[in-house]
Amino acid sequence: MPTVSTLGLVIIVAVLIIAGGWWWARRRRLRIQHEHAQWMRAINLGVGKALHDAGLAVGLKVTGQPVEEVWHRQVMLAHFTLPVGSGVTVAQVQAAFSGAHLAQLALTDCFVQAEDQQLNFDVAYLVNDATKAYVADLARVE
Repeated sequence: MPTVSTLGLVIIVAVLIIAGGWWWARRRRLRIQHEHAQWMRAINLGVGKALHDAGLAVGLKVTGQPVEEVWHRQVMLAHFTLPVGSGVTVAQVQAAFSGAHLAQLALTDCFVQAEDQQLNFDVAYLVNDATKAYVADLARVE
């Protein structure tokens, strides 16, 4: 009966470990991407509802983009823009997010950027401790 050499066995084990590690990392990356997509859908729906309930941005599709520099730390923050010509003001956006019905969303920043004539605002999705701590830190800075 032929015997497998020690070197051959080591190579087989190494290949299995590398393949298993690659497969595990790929599954983890896909799971995180899926979670982020779910969070962005929830943020977009919540922001759209808040603006609609306040009578703002009616008829506009409001879609945010994740703020990448904090997402890798699991801080769920999305950036939104509206054209200044839409008639929505900073005060109106702030008022739309001051309601108690938005327990999982927090407006963290709102400003008009003169260069591109856009109303910009950031919204945190308070689903984890990292995001809650981020919002608390912002409140302490202000």
